[in-house]
Amino acid sequence: MAFNNGQMNEIATKFNPDLWWFDGDWERSADEWNAPGIRKMLLGHNPNTIINGRLTGYGDYDTPEQNFPVVRPQFHWWELCMTINNNWGYQPQDTNWKTPYEVITIFADAISNGGNMLLDIGPKEDGTIPRNR
Repeated sequence: MAFNNGQMNEIATKFNPDLWWFDGDWERSADEWNAPGIRKMLLGHNPNTIINGRLTGYGDYDTPEQNFPVVRPQFHWWELCMTINNNWGYQPQDTNWKTPYEVITIFADAISNGGNMLLDIGPKEDGTIPRNR
């Protein structure tokens, strides 16, 4: 926890981000992460910062992943997190690309329901984007 808090404090001090995007909140409880303390620290650096909902119940917006939510997320704001194929990051064996039509349709569904969309394109290790075959 000391290392974790030190890293966040360093980023907050050096860069003063407006948005903090956490992942993996299912690994520990809010108490184990000290989520209230993390929120307090981050807002102490920048009272206008926005924190995604993966700070174990102490975020500002919900982040459903890979599937359009059946019911509207509990937060007023939300962001659908999708991959352009089936996996996060670059996976050379994953060539199940979403078509431009699918991506646009998913995006239109998200924004028409009050959401935003985060689209992972999984660049290769050299930073280039794989060609859709």
